[in-house]
Amino acid sequence: MAALNFMDGEWVGTVEVMERSGAIKLTQTERSGTLLGGTIRLVEGRAFDAKGKTPFNALAIISYDTRRDLYSITSHASGFATTTELKVKPNGFAWEVPAGPGAKVQFEAVVKNGVWTEVGHYVGADGKPRKTVEMRVRKLRPTEWPAGDILKRK
Repeated sequence: MAALNFMDGEWVGTVEVMERSGAIKLTQTERSGTLLGGTIRLVEGRAFDAKGKTPFNALAIISYDTRRDLYSITSHASGFATTTELKVKPNGFAWEVPAGPGAKVQFEAVVKNGVWTEVGHYVGADGKPRKTVEMRVRKLRPTEWPAGDILKRK
């Protein structure tokens, strides 16, 4: 799990969601930290509109299976949950989820110079990728979330 330590902290920036009617720009926050002695990573993403409402909220649980030498991600968003392989790269990660017959959504994230960029593409049966989302957040600060000591007083 140490290969993903670059994700630790609280992040803030923008996300652009491509819809049929055009692109929607929102404020995006991410927070990432570990539990269970660093063996599980939680990542929560929230998008806020100009009125402060949250049109999108997601939670991901990342784990590593030492027996299979495999990372997996279980993502929860919009009433759906999916578990799939997470491919860890030196400065990021990638994964894909099914999106109907012959279709999938591919995500790729890169963290460089304190900026986390993540892009999602819908790939239909025709094989042509269409960008659906692009997030760009900057590390704001470290966090003890979610493993902070509940009894610790500040």
